[in-house]
Amino acid sequence: MERLRLLNLDGAPAGVAMGEVTRIWAETLAGRNIVWDKELDTLRLHRGFMELAANCDRWPSPNMLMQRLPSRPQRQALPAPQITEEQRQRNLRAIRCMLRDALNLKGRPQ
Repeated sequence: MERLRLLNLDGAPAGVAMGEVTRIWAETLAGRNIVWDKELDTLRLHRGFMELAANCDRWPSPNMLMQRLPSRPQRQALPAPQITEEQRQRNLRAIRCMLRDALNLKGRPQ
């Protein structure tokens, strides 16, 4: 926010109001339907503000920041779980039992 203010963009708030402006921006961003994660989003927010600083001629809105946020980095997927043939057979028997029970209950009055 301070970097944007120092650019002296048209429509920029007065320096004495920056604390309040920052609070309003924070509340606006927190009100978005996003679960903010410090680890995932700190760098994204920094890059979004850098984009604003590099490309805006007027004081931006929080929505302009959201439009410039890069995507979150993709976390590496966990490997598929390893299952033994014994576990696979046990699971198959359990599923067959559940299906048989569900089909047997289907015709019965409750």
